Amino acid sequence: MKKNKNITLILLILLLLISSSLAIWGYLQNQKGVNKQVKLENVNKEFKFNNKLYFYNESNLLGTYDCKTEKCDYATGVLDDKTYALNYYDKAKEEKIKMILNKYAFISDDDKVLLYDIVNKRVINTFKAVKNYEIGIDNNYYILKDMNDKWGVMRIAETPELIIDYKYDFIGLHNELNEGNTLLKSDIFVIKNVNGWKLIDNKGLDKSSYITNQIHDYSDKYIITKVGNYYYINNRESGNLLMSNAYSYARFINKYIALVDTDNVFYIMNPENLASVSQKYKVTLIDEVGLADTSDGIAVSIGGILKEMIR
Repeated sequence: MKKNKNITLILLILLLLISSSLAIWGYLQNQKGVNKQVKLENVNKEFKFNNKLYFYNESNLLGTYDCKTEKCDYATGVLDDKTYALNYYDKAKEEKIKMILNKYAFISDDDKVLLYDIVNKRVINTFKAVKNYEIGIDNNYYILKDMNDKWGVMRIAETPELIIDYKYDFIGLHNELNEGNTLLKSDIFVIKNVNGWKLIDNKGLDKSSYITNQIHDYSDKYIITKVGNYYYINNRESGNLLMSNAYSYARFINKYIALVDTDNVFYIMNPENLASVSQKYKVTLIDEVGLADTSDGIAVSIGGILKEMIR
């Protein structure tokens, strides 16, 4: 009888040990599951996590995007202007374009650029490229290349709005900032199509005649074009050459044009009468010339030495 009691006791102890082991194992497995679940909730608020993009406004999650490929990320703005003669923003870089108005984002995924509505979790449109010169364009404009390799311009406000239709082989902006010096001005665009080069405004209306040669820069009345290594001055309205002279360097400075002729002589010209308004200086490189448009006039320096002020 005593022997049976001992066996029963041993069995009870074994059952308790097994139950305890199962309880501990269950607890540990549950903790692993909790830890895995916490990990999947992106507790570190990473932008890209578990094959998703997470869009945060500070600590608030606005929405997510399910990636199709591993290279999924914010889209990088292109800079095709360097292919042409345009005097574009000289500090521009090809950088990722971040979230827009806490609602939209350009996403690079599956070899495409997607305009994504974060809040409503939907793709609005698909493109081949996007451009905003990194600094950004006034009025929240973005220059976009559609899937047919044509460029247009979109304004992204509460609702995206097409400003210039997708029908150009190139669209760019010259190097001019807005009044706050924070964004590129968006009133005039340089475009190229099968007919040549011209200027249009942000409503798509013509602001110059077509010109065969590439546009380097422009003012209210004139356009500087470039052919090879030489610059020419054109009338903006007619597109015709103002004169036949070719220059090694040309840029607008206030109402005048700073020039270096083919004999490496630098001077400043008034395009209204083609007369020089400065002295003439022999230079080896344009880097020797310093120009500053000040409240007292245009300061001309050669080799770091102030030579004259043009008022």
